[in-house]
Amino acid sequence: MSAADVLTATRHLVAESRVSFRGTWELYEALEQTLAEQHVRVAFDGERIELMSPSQDHDDLKIQAALVVRAIAGGLGVAIRGCGSTTRKQTPDRGIEPDDSFYLAREKIEAAAARRRGRKPDPSAPPGPVPDLAVEIDLSPSALDRASIYAALGVAEVWRYDGRRVQIERLMPGGRHEPIPESGWLVVRPEELESLLTDDYHEDNEFTDRVRAWARDVLLPRRNARPL
Repeated sequence: MSAADVLTATRHLVAESRVSFRGTWELYEALEQTLAEQHVRVAFDGERIELMSPSQDHDDLKIQAALVVRAIAGGLGVAIRGCGSTTRKQTPDRGIEPDDSFYLAREKIEAAAARRRGRKPDPSAPPGPVPDLAVEIDLSPSALDRASIYAALGVAEVWRYDGRRVQIERLMPGGRHEPIPESGWLVVRPEELESLLTDDYHEDNEFTDRVRAWARDVLLPRRNARPL
């Protein structure tokens, strides 16, 4: 399939639909650059390329998840810096655009701050360190091995939500992500995230304040009780 054929196919993508096909790194990079200004996400797992057009529900959940991450970090007093949905690549065979991503390691936060300090935006500049935490909203099933992409990139933790269940995955010494019962970064559990992501809140600030207070009351004692 040529880049022109793929671009034609994107005109028929409906919200939350996915199209996958066999492709090369060169085709992936061409599509990633060409579709940068469109509301189409592009991923490559080394064998297949996937295009996905997010729905409004998808974007609403992405925003809510970002509020949750920041509020929990605030309640725990954990330093955090967002790094958004910038495409991350492991040349020449992996690439993905997370729904959202964050730095939690102090040295990465400092590196990201230094990258931005005192300079004008430069689209050609490398994106900075690999995120510590990535968020994936998977309202439609993917045909790609997305876990292998995040593992190749070295993302320590991935939160996945399919509209019903949350799975927290941690990168293990063997180089694979495996489900864990509690976030290594923010001590929150999957069932707690499910409750927060189904909270039908009215206004962002009220929701953020409520989650931050809950994190102080529930998660902070849990973290303090962890063995050293």
